[in-house]
Amino acid sequence: MSNYRIWVIGVQPGLDKLDAESRKIVERADMVVTADRHRFLVDSFASKVELVEGKISEIAERLSSNDKLKVVFLASGDPTFFGIAALLLTKFDRGEVIIRPAVSSMQVAFARAGLSWSDARIASLHGRDLQELVEVLGAPKIGLFTDSINSPSRIARFLIETGWEDLEMVVCSDLGQPEERIERGLTHDFVKWDGSDLNVVILVHTKNDPRPLGPGIPEELFTYPRGRITKASVRAVAMGLLTLPRGKAVLWDVGAGSGSVGIEAALLNPAIQVWAVERDHEAVEHIRENRNRFRTAGLYIADGLAPSALDGLPAPDRVFIGGSGGFLAEVLDKAFARLREGGVVVVSTVLAETFSAALKWCRENEMEVEWVDLSFSRSKKVGEGSMRSAENPVTLFRITRPKGK
Repeated sequence: MSNYRIWVIGVQPGLDKLDAESRKIVERADMVVTADRHRFLVDSFASKVELVEGKISEIAERLSSNDKLKVVFLASGDPTFFGIAALLLTKFDRGEVIIRPAVSSMQVAFARAGLSWSDARIASLHGRDLQELVEVLGAPKIGLFTDSINSPSRIARFLIETGWEDLEMVVCSDLGQPEERIERGLTHDFVKWDGSDLNVVILVHTKNDPRPLGPGIPEELFTYPRGRITKASVRAVAMGLLTLPRGKAVLWDVGAGSGSVGIEAALLNPAIQVWAVERDHEAVEHIRENRNRFRTAGLYIADGLAPSALDGLPAPDRVFIGGSGGFLAEVLDKAFARLREGGVVVVSTVLAETFSAALKWCRENEMEVEWVDLSFSRSKKVGEGSMRSAENPVTLFRITRPKGK
């Protein structure tokens, strides 16, 4: 086994016997760690077999405390591809671990489906939140590792609820086994699916992603209650002031109205979790409609009046306040009490009183603030010609906490 003491051997779908080299490695090991479904591959010649279910961290700790122990891990497919090797490589030196990959069930699934996967995005929902799916939904093809909780039927329901009902689904079950099944259909065909937990799901776009990409998506593409939408030109500037982070983050859209600001943020970075906070029930229905219309599955609704509606939300990285119901100071207090380090708050003000309240709060709390006055005009048809039609001026505040505070 050379200088290595941890071997991770991949098991391809349908394998009924280890190759000669892998068998030699197992025979020399002190212990084999495997899932129950792979145990039959080593039971007759391994010195000791331990099942991995729910114990991977405990087993890794034992390995750390005994540097003489030689262990083989059996893992499905390619162990570095959403597999156990990723964890082991964070806990042990590369010189201690050697990996023997096999064909992944994802490779087999795409082959069985007759699809190339060079343009696919891959995500694992195995033991993870279904929201992991949100980040990859715009890709032409998507491959998903599933589990008994995040099953094809649950995935289908999630897609329908968030506006992605037109995706084609391919469910590949028990790959490499005599009972292997490849099933195709649209999302509605899998809502009541009931089959083997050993499956891989492929999602295929039947047409190009129809979602527009901002900033500054035209108002007419949204549904909104009369006057309750942040104008496209203001939204475009607000996105710049928010300086949205890459990767996973949380945005509070307070006084969300139509949800347009949060939706733009979710389209620009699908990894952002958006919380649209709105007290008006009619507006909430418009937010729901817009969430489906723009397929922003990472947008959630907190139905209630801020600041109390902010309780229980995940801590934000960015906050946009488009309306505060007369409680701007209290909303800012709550936002900055929860805001993560390096976070940004942007406040939109139209009334002079709101402008004064925002400026007063910033000075009293010694915050770093800049504001931008926005005045826009749009062309308006008048007879055979056109004229400028002014929109209401808006002031946007960008507030950050000084370093060290």
